[in-house]
Amino acid sequence: MKNQPKKRCWFSERNIIAAVLTAVIVYFCLIPSRLIVSPETTLITHPLKKNGTPDYFAAYSEWNNERLRNPEDNGLRMMIAAVGPMLLEQQMIMKTVPWDELPTHKNSKDWYKRFWLPLCSAMSIDPEKKPRLEYPDFHEFIKQLRNEKSGKEEIQNEEIQNEEIRNLWKQLTGNPWTVEEYPEAACWLEKVSPVLDLAGIAARKPNWACYRQAVEPANLMLTVLLPDVQASRTHVWNLQIRIGERIGRGDIDGAWYDTMTIFRIGRHQMGEPLFVNHFIDAAFERHGFEAVQEILKHGKPNTEQLKRFAEEFDHLPKRNLIDINKFPFFEKQISFDGLFHLSHTEVEFSRSIETACTTWWQSLFVPTICKMAFSLPFDRNIAARQLSERFIPIEAAICEPNPKKRRDLLRAEADEQIKIDKNIYSKRLVTIPLIRYRSRWIGDFIYQFFASAFLNYYQTMDRTQAQNDLLRIAIALERYQREHETYPESLDQLIPQWIEEIPLDIFTSRDTLTYRRQENGYLLYSYGQNEKDDKGNPKEYNDIVINMSRVTDSGGSKPLDNNKPLENNSKPVE
Repeated sequence: MKNQPKKRCWFSERNIIAAVLTAVIVYFCLIPSRLIVSPETTLITHPLKKNGTPDYFAAYSEWNNERLRNPEDNGLRMMIAAVGPMLLEQQMIMKTVPWDELPTHKNSKDWYKRFWLPLCSAMSIDPEKKPRLEYPDFHEFIKQLRNEKSGKEEIQNEEIQNEEIRNLWKQLTGNPWTVEEYPEAACWLEKVSPVLDLAGIAARKPNWACYRQAVEPANLMLTVLLPDVQASRTHVWNLQIRIGERIGRGDIDGAWYDTMTIFRIGRHQMGEPLFVNHFIDAAFERHGFEAVQEILKHGKPNTEQLKRFAEEFDHLPKRNLIDINKFPFFEKQISFDGLFHLSHTEVEFSRSIETACTTWWQSLFVPTICKMAFSLPFDRNIAARQLSERFIPIEAAICEPNPKKRRDLLRAEADEQIKIDKNIYSKRLVTIPLIRYRSRWIGDFIYQFFASAFLNYYQTMDRTQAQNDLLRIAIALERYQREHETYPESLDQLIPQWIEEIPLDIFTSRDTLTYRRQENGYLLYSYGQNEKDDKGNPKEYNDIVINMSRVTDSGGSKPLDNNKPLENNSKPVE
């Protein structure tokens, strides 16, 4: 009888070893541990998602919507109730769909149900009440006005006309003008002035909050942040044009009122917990900085007006910087969800890291490997601890009270991050298959977006502070000039009657702001981000300048271009 072949045993030593190795590989490569809610790993403890992780977007919405409980104190609620969806940049919907058809029209019914109705409910607004104020877009209004005058529905060369309207916008923004010079702009301004008047009242309310939805990370900027940010930006742009018109016709008080509205809208942005809102405040305050200079140059306010201007400027709401103990941690937690979501959208994810790829081979392979890393499970505990550990030097730098030393520390940390980035995109890529190392890699990957962001943030905030210090001194100098009919030889002569103290230049932290009296005015400036004296040259990142020099001709006093450095008359008067 022939020997029967031995039956294979599935419990052989070889199979057991293979099974154990497979289990170990799966455990170390694919199975993350459950998220431990602790100060080291998460700031948000509720609400939770189905998988047990904190829902950061819902928490953000919950925090924001707490501010909606007192509708009478909410200036933005007042604006939305009066203007309607147009205020929130829903212009594509409003252009194509009549108001009465919004709830049922195929292009708007989904938006009406998912966004407009919840917003109205949260902000105590009647969703069916038709807006009482029109707020036409400048570009569309001028184009329609010209089409009506020409008697044609379509302009043959639309591209040329669009360029003309853009140039018109640039001419009007921040520059004095009159109705006679620009009749088309005057027609538009007459339409939007009631909304701008309401914006002035609304900006002086204690709150400026809009309903926010809990949405997917990739849509956060579009559906949560941008609507009311766009509304604020539109107000500021339109106010700039009206400031120029009011200066042109001599309404200095009205121009100043609109300028303070710009500052107040910006200060409301400082109450938000995200970087983007604080950068928006800096942009708004830059517009206010330019507007005040135009008022002082062209408006020639009297002594009483200048005294009131100084008091109102000093009583603006305080600028509150980001709280390192809360908001940056909150943002980095959102980054976990955001980058994880982006990893499933190849184009968006590739764009988010393409700037970090410095060589051709990195451009070819790094996006694919990074996408794979975020597509695989990772241990949030390890990643969050790694991220928190990397934030220790950032926290130490931010706690430094001296602005210059703080920027130096942040600059050193940003330089250190460059060295780490080289390892992230080269040597450490081979460790991605192991979940422990992959999780640490993800923590470092997310941190790289913050290392330079903090330096940029504090440089921008310091620049804004320098602008405000310059404006306080400029108003004091004008008050001194009205009484003595000349500018002082030094800033010390302003103390204490016109200003309590001369602030230090925030970019040097040792010297006061630079002042040079000139034959026809003065030059006042801060060293700027390069921390060097560029003799009043206001190029990017260089000196921050207020140039109040005037050249007298037969037509009177004409201010010099504030964007050009002085050459012949930049020396102090001997």
